[in-house]
Amino acid sequence: MLRNIAFLLIFIIVANCGFTPLYNIKNFKDINITIIDFQGDNEINELIDFYSRKKNENTAKNQFNIKVKSTSEKKILLKDKSGTAQQYELLFNILFIIAKEDYLKDLNISESYNIQNLEDQYDEENYIKNLKENFVKKALERLRLELSLL
Repeated sequence: MLRNIAFLLIFIIVANCGFTPLYNIKNFKDINITIIDFQGDNEINELIDFYSRKKNENTAKNQFNIKVKSTSEKKILLKDKSGTAQQYELLFNILFIIAKEDYLKDLNISESYNIQNLEDQYDEENYIKNLKENFVKKALERLRLELSLL
């Protein structure tokens, strides 16, 4: 009996603590992103433009103007005896400069991937393209999260 009362008391306290999930869907829907300037890697910028337009709410109250600076770099990490590259490091970086009325903030998102050289050049290009696409999707979700917290 005492155990049930303690459980009920803890449940009531925790249920009324004001907890709201960080990734609350309704917070993401009230955001409209307008990208006013692109600089850097064209492929990343086109993906950002495509995916940011896809999730925009035209009737949103929160309007943000964003400048984007992106870079991608491919470094050789390992070569074989003949000098052919065997392992690469891919570095992706996006700098979002967020502006809203008198508010200005920078959000820098970077990731690096180590990949093996694939025999088929077509497969390697598709793999790198998929990595860029996934990186851009994650970066935009993080941007939307940051904007929903403002």
